[in-house]
Amino acid sequence: MTTQQIEEITRPLENRIATLEAELIQIKQLIQPLQPAWASVFGSFADCPEFDEMEALGQTWRAAQNQAPELE
Repeated sequence: MTTQQIEEITRPLENRIATLEAELIQIKQLIQPLQPAWASVFGSFADCPEFDEMEALGQTWRAAQNQAPELE
């Protein structure tokens, strides 16, 4: 069998494999779970002293609200 004959036999198979690979990529993209919006923000304030201060102020405010007498 010559090289040309082998190429003629394998060319359709190579084309089918290329088509299947492209379709597999599309299928993987469809079934890949979407990332929830919060996941892109989660951790973005790590090591941020301003955020830590804001969080501490919020905790202080909430504690004060819990201790305040209720008005009737």
